[in-house]
Amino acid sequence: MRINLGTQASVSASDQWLTYVKAGQAFNLGVLQAAVAAALGQIQLLNPVASGKTVLVRSLILEADVNSPVDIAEYDTALVTDAGAGRNLLRGGAAAVAHVRQQTSAALVGTVAYNSSILASSPFRPVDNWFYILAPGNGLVAQGEAANIAVRAYFQWAEY
Repeated sequence: MRINLGTQASVSASDQWLTYVKAGQAFNLGVLQAAVAAALGQIQLLNPVASGKTVLVRSLILEADVNSPVDIAEYDTALVTDAGAGRNLLRGGAAAVAHVRQQTSAALVGTVAYNSSILASSPFRPVDNWFYILAPGNGLVAQGEAANIAVRAYFQWAEY
């Protein structure tokens, strides 16, 4: 009797991303939170509670207009301003269920998952691929630790 145990396939992160793009499950959106005196800039990728989807954050690129410490924090409460749903990378595909939101606040929010200092106007990418998984109701916030600086964040993610 012959038993075939099968084989294990290996898929690169780039191949997996292309699969999501072709299936209409890959999205992106970036925003600028302008500098406000005595306030911190915060930008969030939020997977709504009733989305029925899991959000796989492929990458996050951060930038600030001055040298600054930044946090990436877990924060599940929606920030004040909805910048919009992610754009589908399959042209003509449906919009994302996850939204990018933003606000300024007098205090840092969330539970810090990652902290670093970035150079002025130098894009910073904390992790190359597959950064975070957000279940329905979960959010991820990029925020400057210093007041009165402009913060930019660009998210890429897949939904399944």
